[in-house]
Amino acid sequence: MRKTYFPYLLLAALLLLLISLKEPAQTRFRSIFVTLFSKQPKEAPKEELLAIQLLQLENHALKENIQKLKAALNQSTSDIQIDSPIQAKVIYRPKANWKSSFWINVGENDHSSIEKNCPVVLGDAVIGVIDFVAPHKSLVRLITDPDLHPSTRAIRDEISLAKGELHGSPHSLGRSQRYTLIGSGFNYDFADAYGPAKDLRTGLPYDAPPNSEPIHLVEEGDMLVTTGMDGVFPKGLRVAKVTRIIPLQEGDFYFDIEAESVIENLDELEYVFILPKE
Repeated sequence: MRKTYFPYLLLAALLLLLISLKEPAQTRFRSIFVTLFSKQPKEAPKEELLAIQLLQLENHALKENIQKLKAALNQSTSDIQIDSPIQAKVIYRPKANWKSSFWINVGENDHSSIEKNCPVVLGDAVIGVIDFVAPHKSLVRLITDPDLHPSTRAIRDEISLAKGELHGSPHSLGRSQRYTLIGSGFNYDFADAYGPAKDLRTGLPYDAPPNSEPIHLVEEGDMLVTTGMDGVFPKGLRVAKVTRIIPLQEGDFYFDIEAESVIENLDELEYVFILPKE
């Protein structure tokens, strides 16, 4: 009986074709694959837990409105738009991109407000953004993806400190690794609504009185929240907690840090909320 190599040649040709496809075509192919093989979560989320997550979103919106009104004084200001968040179920998570993305069960035909770069949250904590929208499903890019760079700020005892960017670690592969986030550019070089520019090493304003007590612009345990300066995430959403500060070297003008997502069960997410773009 003659042995045929035709199936192997056909498989090799198919793999070469997939590799040569451009990114949009690859994403559409993955979308078709998800439709064929995805499974729904075993059980629907409890109504009580959903209500808590919605209350967290509303609470964040109220806090943001109060801050805007205080900062605006007699100037007019518009409210933050976090009404009508869209609930979605996680339906598929590719093993090859486990820490970078997953698919949810709503798309452009289900909600017209769902589009690329819509923030994805759980309560007032950031999960990621919508990266691709199909008719009845969407691909979510997680904050642990190295290519997503939310602008964040360190908060300690309600005091606003250094600002910088976060992104996922390219070395965190597989489900057994920790969800480590890398931060860079953390400093307070420019004055803003929260205070004057501050020295990197002392944490004090440049015109501070002599013998003032120095402070750390960022330290372990600080909460990192969104600044709203990246054009994607609303201001004030929780992202991560600082776990390590890289020591400054001679000539450095910002801190590098490591942090962990405030969402402890990123591996086990069953549902999320989508915020319409502002």
